[in-house]
Amino acid sequence: MLAALTGCSMIKENIKEQVTYQIRSVDAQVTMRETQFGIPAPTVDIGISVEILNNSPINLTLNKISYTVFLDDKEMTRGETNEEVQVSANGGSNVIRFNTQLGTRELLNSGVSLTRNRGLPPIRVEGTGWITTRFGEHEVPFTLNYNESDEEA
Repeated sequence: MLAALTGCSMIKENIKEQVTYQIRSVDAQVTMRETQFGIPAPTVDIGISVEILNNSPINLTLNKISYTVFLDDKEMTRGETNEEVQVSANGGSNVIRFNTQLGTRELLNSGVSLTRNRGLPPIRVEGTGWITTRFGEHEVPFTLNYNESDEEA
């Protein structure tokens, strides 16, 4: 009995190490939307696709992800997905997408510059995934970087 409990405890502890996330793609589109005063203003729609990789020996369900998106190290938005995603054991993966919108106010307040025909500034996503397995619920935190410079000082 003790061996079974120890084994379950080890699996539960290893979930945080065996479940990983990686950014698959980031899409940004600038559109014009009317403000509450009827004046058109630019808005940036950002979609971030994140792959969940499960290297554990048990199937899991991702119930929710809470996230914060940073552009150029400036917090731009927070959000939460409530889409339930199944991920198979032993190398299974699935993709979930975060969609967020940045209005003129957020862009101006942040000082982030988005210029036509240029890539996006560095993006960082910090968050936590709430995962359910047959051994219980687990919180698996993550930090993901996109378009980050590889230069070292």
